[in-house]
Amino acid sequence: MKLAQMPTQRVIACSAGEASQTAGVVEVAPLLSQMNSRLYRQGMVYDVQVALTEPISPTVPYQLNIYTLPNNWFTHGAIKEAFSRWRSSLQDELVATGGKHSKWLDFTIQPDADGSPGSNVFYPNFWDGNSHTAVSTGYKQGYSEVTDSDGDVMKFNTGGAEDKSGAGVYNVMLEFARHIMSRRADDTAESGPQAYEGLQAGLDEMDHILEDGDTPPWDQDYGMWHGAADADSDTRLVWADTLVIGIGNDSDDTAARTAATRLVSRTIQAPLGLLFLEANAAFAQSSDSEFAVIAKPGKYKGVSAAPIFHHDLLGATAKSLR
Repeated sequence: MKLAQMPTQRVIACSAGEASQTAGVVEVAPLLSQMNSRLYRQGMVYDVQVALTEPISPTVPYQLNIYTLPNNWFTHGAIKEAFSRWRSSLQDELVATGGKHSKWLDFTIQPDADGSPGSNVFYPNFWDGNSHTAVSTGYKQGYSEVTDSDGDVMKFNTGGAEDKSGAGVYNVMLEFARHIMSRRADDTAESGPQAYEGLQAGLDEMDHILEDGDTPPWDQDYGMWHGAADADSDTRLVWADTLVIGIGNDSDDTAARTAATRLVSRTIQAPLGLLFLEANAAFAQSSDSEFAVIAKPGKYKGVSAAPIFHHDLLGATAKSLR
């Protein structure tokens, strides 16, 4: 008999943790962990959709913009480098324990798009037959820490200004850019024979081949994603989708509302399972759910997600730490 796929609650209605907020962060991994009572690791790229759920009746068009971290090699590299630094900080403890660690140990980076960690986090919202209830109890999401050379405890951030004067944060994007730039040779000039040496002078292409082509066609300090590598700045997010409820000449114009309405997003690839939301009206708090996160079905504990790095603390296989 063929076994059924792992039962998984993939649709999670959400409500805001704070009132009067028009922006916030959805953390898919802890939401799935809470709903299914098993660990879903943050260090994955989750395939998800967002759907509007509350029957909103706006007097002006309602719009919900969805952003994510860029799903590119730079973001993945920054996360891998941060994980490597965190794992290295645990080596003495791993040796002392013979490689043993707690079951729920996971490397996590706190989301921060604007320098305000956790300014508005969304919680699961339930219906008890009479009313909606947001459940934040049991929502235990700590973020990984390391100790720097001064003995200060530091966390990892997806963005925002760094604070290294005491207990603070590392901006993983900024630190990765510095890591790349520190490995780059200062002098990139050719010391040997030049390309196409000996060809007739006067070809228009020669200047490009010998000079302009020495640098890549993008900003070499990767400031496109974090600002400048020599200054603290916010991480740039990328647009993923926009949901909207349109209106006609008045709020009862059903035909016009339907024509301009988009309630369900496309499938979004979200590094670290982080969705950054921005609406043109304040999210409801606690008692209502205005949207739901839908995790696509797949082979990772019932959902579609691809690992960004191997989760084994000892550097072996991804299967040893689930």
